[in-house]
Formats: sequence, C-alpha cells, structure tokens
Amino acid sequence: MKKIVLLCAMAFAAAGFASAQNNSAAGSPQKITVTYKADHEVLSEFERGLADFNGLRYMEVHLDSPRTLVGLVEVTCRNGEVSEKELMADWYTISGVGKLVFYAQGISADSVKIMTTTDGGGRFSPRVTALPNTSNYILMEIYDSEGGTVSEELTLEYSADSAIPLIAYTTGLISETELYGEKATWIDFCGLRDKHAHPSRWHKDFGVDNYIYYLAKFK
Repeated sequence: MKKIVLLCAMAFAAAGFASAQNNSAAGSPQKITVTYKADHEVLSEFERGLADFNGLRYMEVHLDSPRTLVGLVEVTCRNGEVSEKELMADWYTISGVGKLVFYAQGISADSVKIMTTTDGGGRFSPRVTALPNTSNYILMEIYDSEGGTVSEELTLEYSADSAIPLIAYTTGLISETELYGEKATWIDFCGLRDKHAHPSRWHKDFGVDNYIYYLAKFK
C-alpha cells in the first residue's frame, strides 16, 4: 500500500503564531502569545540532515507571558482513551519571554521518545510512549480558536488564566484513497491543524486517534 503525506508549507513557516502585544490596560485580562520555530529556521543544514537520518522531529515554542510557567501536562489519546500526566522539569524558569524545545523520535515502529528542554538548561525527562506507526508522525503547531482569538494573520492570544495547548505529536487526518489503481493512505497534517480546534476534540470530531499533546500551566 502506498502512503501519501500532505504537508502544508505554513506548518513549518516562520509566521506560525505572530507575536501580539500584551494588553495591560486596567481591567483587561492578561494575555499569552505563542510563536513557533521549525527545524529549518534554527538548525544548520548539517543538523537538519542528521535529524532526518535519525528520524528526529524538532520544534521550538516561544512564549510571551505575564506569568510564570509552572509545568506541562502531557495528554495522550490512545485507542480513544485519554490519560494525563503532569510533568515537572529538573530545573527551569520561564517568566515573561521564554522558550520550550520539543524533540520527538520514533525509537521503534510502535513507540516514541519525547523530550522537552527550556531556557537556561532546564529539561523535562524523556518519556517513552507506545503509539502505532510512528514514522507517520510529526510535531505540529496547535491553533486553538476556541481558547483564544485567531486573526486572519494567524495571530493568537490566550488568556493567562487557563492552561493552553502548545504542541501535538500526531499523524493528522488519515483517509484511504486510490492512486494509479492501487490503495493508498492519505495523511493530511495541515488539514487537521487548520481546523483550529482544541486537540481534546480531535478524536470525537475528526476521528484522529493515538496522539499526544501538551498543555502549559501558568501562575
């Protein structure tokens, strides 16, 4: 069976979420903005080639927040069942402008290792999770128009009062099709991302299964 992977150029573009100004006017809620940087924006050609050779996915998540990041929640949807795990770094501080770097590597056909680092050398210990067909997965931005406000330029602001979705490790939308008389699998990453839906809805609303996403918690 052939496999067709549909990648959206915007998924790896510098635009991602454009930074927005915090609204500090009296009575206005505090806001958090998120900006993504993909591997081609921050890694050298040699580093990208090495990552590809080792099946390593890389994505930076830049935060501009009036509050301090206090932890991540790892949410796994597997066979329709949802589980959550709160993660704590060995050492980190992100208050104001900061960065989280996500690394994901399929260590077998049915399991992935994910690690997250922070500014200043902090690190969330690597986690291994069982997921099928990990060669079909990417790290993907999350555009959640339910929890935030998305402009035409894909600028998104979140309220600082709630946990916000940062990034997902997913296959996107999968469907069966036919190509040149043969059965093929159609994988559409940007089709899922551009739904602008919170990842907690992906399984019920779009039939997506076996994925991981991360929530950021602030105080």
